[in-house]
Amino acid sequence: MVDSKQKSYIIKALIPYLIAFYLFWAVYSIFIEPIIEKGPYLINLVGGNLIKLGAWTVPVLVLLKYLFKEDPWDYIKLRKNKLRGLVYGSLYGVVIIIYVTVSRLLTNGTLQFNPFFELDSWIGGVLLVGFTEEIVFRGFLLQKFEEAMGSKYANAVTALLFLLIHFPKWYVNGNLFIPGFMVNSIAFIFLFSILMAVLLKKTDSLLTCILIHSANNFAMFALGA
Repeated sequence: MVDSKQKSYIIKALIPYLIAFYLFWAVYSIFIEPIIEKGPYLINLVGGNLIKLGAWTVPVLVLLKYLFKEDPWDYIKLRKNKLRGLVYGSLYGVVIIIYVTVSRLLTNGTLQFNPFFELDSWIGGVLLVGFTEEIVFRGFLLQKFEEAMGSKYANAVTALLFLLIHFPKWYVNGNLFIPGFMVNSIAFIFLFSILMAVLLKKTDSLLTCILIHSANNFAMFALGA
């Protein structure tokens, strides 16, 4: 049971982390990443992914270990219930691939499915994205907010934060002021985050969220999103 003093400590610790994290990622996405993408392919492939691991995953593990005095891998739920996480993650991963495929078919009337998209999208957008992003949002922030404010508000706050982290990239890609894109994307991402929170609670394994997130991105890239 977390008392009021501990709840206050959690919020006070999370606020500077969130400010630094969002500020860095906005600056990186808008000003630095486009330069890296125009450079040599190998630097883009390796450097971009290392920067994301360094900015997203490493700080969370450090904060959990040294600020919150937790075992990072136990806390983010990657050490136990691996089989349950694998089963649920695989099952719901297939479901979300089907959902994205049907949605695209209904929207466009046709399908162009290509699983052999670019290597950098495969590595950064599929294989690593579930690991980097789910550790931050469901493994760390969701659980810390639950300790501070309960599940109901924690789910909503985490979903909002997960939504906001996409805005810099949308701005760079020119999608931020396209009403149809924004309405669909905001609704999907917010509900996706809520689903991840529910499944994390049900399976007690972050592996579930990682697999589903990667499956979703695979479908997006394979369908040309």
